[in-house]
Amino acid sequence: MTLRTGTSSSGAVHRYYTCSTQARKGKGSCKGRSVPMGKLDSLVTNRLVEQLFHPGRLAAILSSLTARRAEKAQSLNARILGLRREVTDAEDKLKRLYRLIEEGVTDLDDVLKERLGNIKAERDRAKAALERASQHAVPITQIDPARIEGLGRLMRHNLTNGSVGLPSLNHRRRRGR
Repeated sequence: MTLRTGTSSSGAVHRYYTCSTQARKGKGSCKGRSVPMGKLDSLVTNRLVEQLFHPGRLAAILSSLTARRAEKAQSLNARILGLRREVTDAEDKLKRLYRLIEEGVTDLDDVLKERLGNIKAERDRAKAALERASQHAVPITQIDPARIEGLGRLMRHNLTNGSVGLPSLNHRRRRGR
């Protein structure tokens, strides 16, 4: 199909889709019909809107996204627990070495200084990694059916009325929602 235009006797311009072969080679090459552009655009848009923004479909898509997000969160939580364990282990080792020195069981020689430095470096590395991992932690998202329906309604309206951009989520956060 290709876009064609025609002008009526009153000077109004009409747009319609017609067979591209017919447009190139003439009416004898194809028995296809011409369809008014507005009518075909409305039919296609309405069908897309029905299929794409059905609440059940949107819920399935969002559920899938939420499940993937939950898997990532579970993996991140396991990483955070491991890092916390590393920090605790390093701090326990340092406490034991300090206790040995305080009780006079051993002297602070070069080997012990190096060992203390290594344990402190391990602890600091684990703390830094823990801090970075904790910054990426996200809360579990609940899907509200009313919000899904609202999103579908908004997108159906936007698609049928010209604007197809998604609403800004940051805009809602700034307004305190």
